[in-house]
Amino acid sequence: MCKKLFFSILVMVALGLLVNPLAQAATRTWDHEGGDNRWDTAANWSNDKIPVGSDTARIVLTGADEARIDAAVAAALGKIQVGWLVDDVALAGDLRILGGTLDMTKASQVGRKSTGRLFVEGGILNARAIDIGDDAGGVGTFTMSDGVMNCGNSDVDWKTLFIGRDSATGSATISGGVLSTGTINVGHKLDSVGSLLISGGIINIGEALNTNAFTIANDGATGTATILDGIINVSGNVNIGSDAGPDNLVPSDGILDMLGGTINVGTEGVDLRNFRIGHNDGVGVVNMSDGTVNINGGLIIGSTFIQIIEDPYEEIPHPGTGRLTMTGGLITIPDANSLQIGTNGSTGQLDLWGGTIMAGALEIGEPGSGGLLDVRKGTLILEGDRTEAILGYVDAGLLTASEGWELLYDYDVSNVGKTTVTAIPEPATIALLGLGGLLFRRRRK
Repeated sequence: MCKKLFFSILVMVALGLLVNPLAQAATRTWDHEGGDNRWDTAANWSNDKIPVGSDTARIVLTGADEARIDAAVAAALGKIQVGWLVDDVALAGDLRILGGTLDMTKASQVGRKSTGRLFVEGGILNARAIDIGDDAGGVGTFTMSDGVMNCGNSDVDWKTLFIGRDSATGSATISGGVLSTGTINVGHKLDSVGSLLISGGIINIGEALNTNAFTIANDGATGTATILDGIINVSGNVNIGSDAGPDNLVPSDGILDMLGGTINVGTEGVDLRNFRIGHNDGVGVVNMSDGTVNINGGLIIGSTFIQIIEDPYEEIPHPGTGRLTMTGGLITIPDANSLQIGTNGSTGQLDLWGGTIMAGALEIGEPGSGGLLDVRKGTLILEGDRTEAILGYVDAGLLTASEGWELLYDYDVSNVGKTTVTAIPEPATIALLGLGGLLFRRRRK
């Protein structure tokens, strides 16, 4: 009797799984047969069923047939696939979020082996992780102007927003709203191309103790970012041009153009993180004409990853190549941390042609490294008396003034308790020779 009862229960459970739509994940494809663009209209989906539970929502129509989520919608499902390869045919898709909520528990793709576009113009989007452009042939576009987007579902389980992944092309434009994610990776893996434009909004990247939070070009990819405005808070390292693994022989190419806005890296006294330009075999270029970068760690131009081989023990350096050209703006680095140009065999160059850098100390060209600081209109302010180190860098040819400019440095004159390095046009130099305490060094060809 007990055996028959147990068997009957198993049969009932099995039948329940078959008829329960939440237990059996399905793929629901957007066909827009309802004709009103509404996510919550059953007729707009294959089999006239709205995706729920662990379902996948596959959106393969664009333009006038796009899928829309508004304030009346509270959608919860497994994941979205906006644009998809169906029967070897690349079908494009558009999803526009105007309000309401969209909650997903699995990683989603926008433009996987096809073309996909995701627009966030309001509402709340909670995603496990999202790939904007994924796999060869994929082209993904992400546009955010308002609303809230969380990539990950808690402070200890943040996930990645990939922009151009695994040989695909991805682009993101953010002009407003609040975006929070564990990492942002612009260009990931060989042959991938990613681009990011930020002109407004608030972007929070990385949870506590995250190592690499914001990377432009990683592991053989090409990535570019342009910042015009907005606030970017990064709790982990920032890498402009980086390679994730020592076996990758193709350098990454990363470019950041900063024309405004604010980047905050790490938390002072709590979570020290670095801003690295050209790291681990990568090539990184930063052009800064305005805006503010606050780094609670170090600014490293030309950074090296040391690979450790345990048996037999060996240290293998993977040097990067970095260049920062600064014509305006402000970079601050707390008193205890350094501006480093060329470290551990890497190559770095800083063209300080405008703007101001405030740092604790300056390190240029460690032994076996290539480092150069060229000063024109910019100003470097260091903590304490660093004149002896400055003189050594000048004599070694590692610190120079641009052609037609004179390099000036002083301690406790231009800024109390600080060493100041700047440059002025050569004809103006004579007028400054009478100032007491001002050290002067001419750059000679």
